[in-house]
Amino acid sequence: MIAEAVTGDLVRVPSSAAVAADHLRQVDAVLAVDGAIQGRFVDKRTGEQLAEAIALFRNQPKTEYTRGVEQWIGSSIPGANTSGIDAQSGGAEFVLTGQFSSAHFAQRPQPGMLLFHAGLLRHNEVRFSEKTRKYSIVLNTDALQETVRIELPKEFKLDELPRSIHLDTEFGRFDVTWQVRDGVLVFQRTLEMRAQTVPTARYQDLKKFLDAVSSAEDAPVVLVK
Repeated sequence: MIAEAVTGDLVRVPSSAAVAADHLRQVDAVLAVDGAIQGRFVDKRTGEQLAEAIALFRNQPKTEYTRGVEQWIGSSIPGANTSGIDAQSGGAEFVLTGQFSSAHFAQRPQPGMLLFHAGLLRHNEVRFSEKTRKYSIVLNTDALQETVRIELPKEFKLDELPRSIHLDTEFGRFDVTWQVRDGVLVFQRTLEMRAQTVPTARYQDLKKFLDAVSSAEDAPVVLVK
């Protein structure tokens, strides 16, 4: 969207769609019977996502970049420790890998129960808390295609899974599912958002969409003995 010169109103213009395949993330983890977790991840950027990822990596000392990754993991997984953080940029892709562990990941609200979220690593999506907006909102393209596999402790059985979400709106597309296959919880999400300017009249609709995207990360999975 752009501002029209005469009236100042917002008019829609074509915008490029984000491509989820430009940002691929794979996470594999093992959940222990006491709620501890350990795992590893591979985060790959290609296409339009490539330049920004490389710029972020190259424009700061390696220690600061690594510290930023550790902070990201720490804000995603309670009590997380990280190791083996490695970034490789070459050719047409940028790949970030690492390992994590936490002795106190899953909550234990009562004996014989584990409660946790399957969206282990947070996505850096936009969030809004204001009830109203005075000015229009400019959004950049955003995309993610992620699969998380968590091996569940054999001593527990599944009690509750979140419902799948499918949203296809003017702001973007979002799909997320939770499934258990052969003792492994598989969490998959795909996000594609266009670059656009959203007028204040559409703020509540945008907020509803973004709230659904962010809340999926924290949707609880419940295991019981």
